[in-house]
Order: sequence, then structure tokens, then C-alpha cells
Amino acid sequence: VVYQIECLSCHASYIEETGRMLGIGIKEHLAGKRRGSTTTPLKKHKIEVHSGNDFDLKCTILACESEISARKVLEAAFITAKNPAINNRNECVSITSDLVPFLSLCEL
Repeated sequence: VVYQIECLSCHASYIEETGRMLGIGIKEHLAGKRRGSTTTPLKKHKIEVHSGNDFDLKCTILACESEISARKVLEAAFITAKNPAINNRNECVSITSDLVPFLSLCEL
């Protein structure tokens, strides 16, 4: 799946893909937010944006895809279209100029 985690306090979001069960990834993100280092995206957001105060989250499935390469392309497309504030720009997969014209067809 490709999913989005949204901070309900400021509506910043984080987009990621996983081939594992979604619940496992969400639990890992929640644990990282609680006690992780600032290298985890939600913990960094908690410290930098909310001065260490906790915040509620909402998780939304953006796409379901079992093929990893297609999932990575979908993740990149959603990141490009939605520009999520919590994602680290270094981890974002860039879409080649050949794929950009097709973004409008993805209904993002």
C-alpha cells in the first residue's frame, strides 16, 4: 500500500509505501513518535513543529499495489502531487520528466 499519515494538529502529512501489513508500519511510526530519535519523521515533526507536544494522527490508504516497482512509482507520484511537509526531501523518489505529464491521469 501507499499511505498518508496526517498530523491532526497542523495537517502536515507524511507519505510512504510498504509491502508489509499496514498496521506494522503504523505501530513503528507511533513508537518512533513516542521514544525515537529525531531521525524518525514523526518524532522530528513532534519536536520541531509542536515543541515536543504530542499530536493525534490520521492514516489514509492512498493506493493498493502488490508490485514493488509500481508501488514506488505511486509513492513518488503522491509525494510529488501532495508535497507532504513531514517527508524528508532526501528520501523522496524523484519522478522523471517522462512521467510528469501522466500525473493528471492518476487523479491525485
